[in-house]
Amino acid sequence: SDQDPGRLAVDALTAGVDLLLGSPDTVRARAAVLEAVSNGTLSSERLDGAVRRILELKAELELIDQDAVLARYG
Repeated sequence: SDQDPGRLAVDALTAGVDLLLGSPDTVRARAAVLEAVSNGTLSSERLDGAVRRILELKAELELIDQDAVLARYG
């Protein structure tokens, strides 16, 4: 259905959302994202980019060690 937490998570990431918050069922959302990557609906590069952007922002805000982010994601 249109309200399925898994479908909503995949649709949001596909549309460009980098951070998913407040899913009513995080287990189903996570499983759907992993399945979408597995079947090619969502690329791992898309997820890597989202993670990189989130970590870069956290480093900029000094919430995490910037050197650690650069070492991992360059």
